[in-house]
Amino acid sequence: GSKEMQPADRAGLMLDSYALVKAGQMKPEDLIKLMACYSKEDDTTVWQALSGALGGLETVLSDDDAIYGSYLSFAQKLVRPLVDLVGWEPSDDDEHLTGLLRGNMVSLLETFCYSDEAVAGEADRRCKAFFADPTDVKA
Repeated sequence: GSKEMQPADRAGLMLDSYALVKAGQMKPEDLIKLMACYSKEDDTTVWQALSGALGGLETVLSDDDAIYGSYLSFAQKLVRPLVDLVGWEPSDDDEHLTGLLRGNMVSLLETFCYSDEAVAGEADRRCKAFFADPTDVKA
């Protein structure tokens, strides 16, 4: 599995593969197959690479009605487990990188999981809490 490689190598593989897609040297479908190997990823650096590739493909594929829905569904399945991994709420024992991953998670959820009722409900609750009290950093 992908966990046999060090995080820097897993991130590098994703970045290089995405660069090959952008250069027309690799099919987007092959990059998506590679991304599927990252389904249990928990490293912040690797998620930063994944995030860039996911977002880039989303931009490219959004014009292709035939594949876009399937891509969004795939991306949602890849991204959604981050909620269980890092959660919405910071905890006292969070490391710095966990906080960064949580921020990345929120951005990815916004892009790919907006139709997920649990995600949308939590985002709505947090938005309302923030508007009610903008000084509440937990909102």
